[in-house]
Amino acid sequence: GEVTISTSIGGIILQHGDHSNEDVLRRVDDALYQAKNDGRNCTVFESIGKLDPEDYKEEGRSFIE
Repeated sequence: GEVTISTSIGGIILQHGDHSNEDVLRRVDDALYQAKNDGRNCTVFESIGKLDPEDYKEEGRSFIE
C-alpha cells in the first residue's frame, strides 16, 4: 500500500540576548506546534510564519521515481 509521510518543522532565529536554553526551547517548540496546527507538512519560523512546501515545488518533479 501507499505510505504517506509528513514533516512539521519549527524554527527560530537566535537573537543577541537569548541567554536561557529554556527560552530558546520554548520558542522553537511553539513554532513546531504552530506548524502541526497549521495542517502539518510545513515549516513555521517564528516571526516569518508558515512556509508551505507546495509553494516551492518544481513542476513535474517527484520525490518518488
